[in-house]
Amino acid sequence: MTISAQPRETLLSLFAQTQTLIHDFETERTPAERAERGGAQWSAAEVLAASGAWMDYTVERIGYFARGETAPTGVDFDAVNVRALAEARDSSWEEIVATLDESLARLSATVTQCSPDLLDSYNTYGDGTGGPLWGEVRANGFTWPVQEMQRYERNRGRADTVAALQAALTPIIGAPAQCQRITPAALADQLRTADAPLVLDVRDAEEYAEGHLAGALNYLLEDLITAQPSLPTDRLIVTYCNMHTAGYSRGERAAEELGARGYRAVTLEGGYPAWAESDHPTETAKAD
Repeated sequence: MTISAQPRETLLSLFAQTQTLIHDFETERTPAERAERGGAQWSAAEVLAASGAWMDYTVERIGYFARGETAPTGVDFDAVNVRALAEARDSSWEEIVATLDESLARLSATVTQCSPDLLDSYNTYGDGTGGPLWGEVRANGFTWPVQEMQRYERNRGRADTVAALQAALTPIIGAPAQCQRITPAALADQLRTADAPLVLDVRDAEEYAEGHLAGALNYLLEDLITAQPSLPTDRLIVTYCNMHTAGYSRGERAAEELGARGYRAVTLEGGYPAWAESDHPTETAKAD
């Protein structure tokens, strides 16, 4: 879905969907779910708190463009989540819900004041993969909150709710990537065999340098698609990224692309975070 003729109206329509889906998510939580905080996976309260934090971040970022200033490129994205989770631990369910409602209302009001030219402004973080500002606004005001609610429901085995959330996402960002997956434990076992898989890290060079699977090669997803490097056809290829958005991650898209070209390709379930959390071998080094 693109935004052209009526960018503000399209975004505001999506934000109305966000509000409805969030309301449904809120009202369906049990008392135990509302009280939960600080588990291995985000709780319902943490999903809502983080969603609001990213909406507030988006309002702040729009402000740079509205003032004619250069928006920051070196942003600590993890810090946004860390602050949100800390606030969630110290807030009641009712406070978190009210804060999120205020954040979404603030984002909607800000977008209402944006001109079409402002929403089309080139937005980049300095990695050469920028795009129109409305793309990030849409992501943080609709796509990302819905995907996080979907992740929460998926982790709890609620297939019907996952499907309903996917029905809202598909018209906007397309269908999820179709590929097979391999668990960290299964990959670790296969890497110890004579016909070990070829592991491809499809994140950017900075992410790769900060930590990657031992022996993994660094190929940007864009390079796999456009340059189409020669890869072995007689070995399993395992792709991975940080798996922030299940179904739409770089690792899954890479495995789908390679599979369509005839390679035996799978993606690492949970991505690099799942591998590192399982205490499997990692390295820190610069990409070639």
